[in-house]
Amino acid sequence: MSNIMQQGALGKIGTPAVEPLLAALKDEDSGVRSKAARALGEIKDTRAVEPLISALEDEDPGVRWNVAYALGEIKDARAVEPLIATLEDEDPGVRENAAIALGEIKDARAVEPLITALKDKDKDVRRHVAWALGEIKDARAVEFLIIALKDKDLAIVTGAYSFFIRRGEQESIPILIDALNEYGYEEMATDFLNCGNGQLEKAGRVWLRQNGYEIKSVPGGSGPQWGSKK
Repeated sequence: MSNIMQQGALGKIGTPAVEPLLAALKDEDSGVRSKAARALGEIKDTRAVEPLISALEDEDPGVRWNVAYALGEIKDARAVEPLIATLEDEDPGVRENAAIALGEIKDARAVEPLITALKDKDKDVRRHVAWALGEIKDARAVEFLIIALKDKDLAIVTGAYSFFIRRGEQESIPILIDALNEYGYEEMATDFLNCGNGQLEKAGRVWLRQNGYEIKSVPGGSGPQWGSKK
């Protein structure tokens, strides 16, 4: 069995595997380091936080990508400042995962850096930055996103659509539909379909049909629910 396969197996073992996985973060094989980081994220043991923070400096972008993912899974506040710094990583995938991780941790220190990161040259990074702002319960983030809605900034509305669905404000409906039609993707349309709002459900159904996707209607599922404010 290869080293990489072994790291995947260790991740399923749980906390007894933490020490071997931490050692694997320093393996000469970048694939092993990546698998180890991902497994540590799945285990969610806080002993891994400091070693993972150090691994944000790994020379391989694939490793840094998995490290950012892992820190988002563990959700430890010690990772906030290092992840903020990682919003400027040279690799867009790493920047994207850093934004996602900050949204998972939900620490208000990330709000201003995330607002700055909305100027990122990569559209996928910007979309996930907007999502992260919508996940952080901070007045500055809320104010910024509401202004974006009023300004009909469809790119930001697309990224933060879950935030707007949870707020459940009628005036957001036509703008959300415009955002779906302009920048939409399968997950967004599926969430519209299942969010509990009739107009968004119809828009999601139409978008999915027009773009050749399967209609997956699961009302009350795991996606954002209209007006839940959660």
